[in-house]
Amino acid sequence: MQTVRTSYLYGAIALCLCLSTFGCQKKLSGTYVGTCENLTFEKQANITLVLDESERGISGNLSISGELMGGGPFAAKIDGRNLTFTTEDQILGKLYWSGFVDGPHIKGTYHVETSLIGKLLSGLPNQQGTWAVAK
Repeated sequence: MQTVRTSYLYGAIALCLCLSTFGCQKKLSGTYVGTCENLTFEKQANITLVLDESERGISGNLSISGELMGGGPFAAKIDGRNLTFTTEDQILGKLYWSGFVDGPHIKGTYHVETSLIGKLLSGLPNQQGTWAVAK
């Protein structure tokens, strides 16, 4: 009888350790790297997307290197496997990003609503593009 109780106790401890180690990790949290392509200007750039999923929601930061701009901090929303967030650039305007989460991969589209300053100073049109990242 003592051996059975000990086995259950060790099993329960192992389950608790497993859940605390793996069950509570946030699936989206982490660093993702990949590329984005501006279809309007036919330009590509490397991107780094950092997501932090907590009890308060999802926050993050998008870094864009190369000829494109429009990264920065954001708050994101997830609906099923669809992730959406918005970044803002003072000259460029607002960038609306949407992506489909497939395990360690996120792939989607973005569009830019060019600010009035961007239109007046640079003649920039509204833009659209695609992006893909992986953990």
